[in-house]
Amino acid sequence: MKIEELLLSLSDVVFVFDTELANLEHPYEEILQSFARISHGVFHPTNIQDDFDLKHTHGEVTFQLAGQKYRRRFDIDGDWVDPEFLTYVFGLAAELKLAGRFYALPGDGQVAHFIYLTPPQARLLKENYTLELE
Repeated sequence: MKIEELLLSLSDVVFVFDTELANLEHPYEEILQSFARISHGVFHPTNIQDDFDLKHTHGEVTFQLAGQKYRRRFDIDGDWVDPEFLTYVFGLAAELKLAGRFYALPGDGQVAHFIYLTPPQARLLKENYTLELE
């Protein structure tokens, strides 16, 4: 078994995400909750609300994280996730100086895979398993 296959089988470690949204009710809330799950609570947004609506071209998600309130606008392009929102979430880990960060694992374009790793964990996977992390 390849390391990628092993990691993908661990739902509490890797967030497997179809960028064509399946949840059209509150997809950005679900995304944030999934990032919280794979970080094992290190990244822990609360009071998440999003106003995703296919009838609009933009939406907004609000949440609290580390005692601060965050508000982020996102583009709505049919049922596709706004990739800038994912970049934003990645940046929050650095901004808050979390013990680790989110990485993208190799995917097929439409299906993305994300993992939360500390620097020693990332180094181990890169060096011992030649795993590509973005």
